[in-house]
Amino acid sequence: MAINARAVWTGWMILLVMVACGCEKPASRNGPTAKPEMPGRLEAALQIMATSDRNEALSRVAKDAADLGDFSITTQALGHITDTALHDEGASSAAIKLAAAGQGTAANDVAKTIFETSLRDSTLKKIAMGQ
Repeated sequence: MAINARAVWTGWMILLVMVACGCEKPASRNGPTAKPEMPGRLEAALQIMATSDRNEALSRVAKDAADLGDFSITTQALGHITDTALHDEGASSAAIKLAAAGQGTAANDVAKTIFETSLRDSTLKKIAMGQ
């Protein structure tokens, strides 16, 4: 009888540790705490044949990567956008997000790729002022 009580006690302790560690179930890939797989998203966006759809997807990837502080994916995505206005809007948004993530140098580098002078200056001003 003592063995069964010990086994039950051990089972409860293991269950308690699993719940405390968050091991009760595998993490959902689509849940709010799951990190998007940015390299895979970038690759998918690059495979889109329709130029406007590809540009739109790349802009979204750049912004989401910037939210995560991923400078590499951000700049790769922006570098493939062929629509100047969409590139500039995406670069401005991404630069501000990178700055908010504490990556000032990366934010400046992205902002400097903006073609339209007034947007580039206003983005750099926001970065400089911590907005």
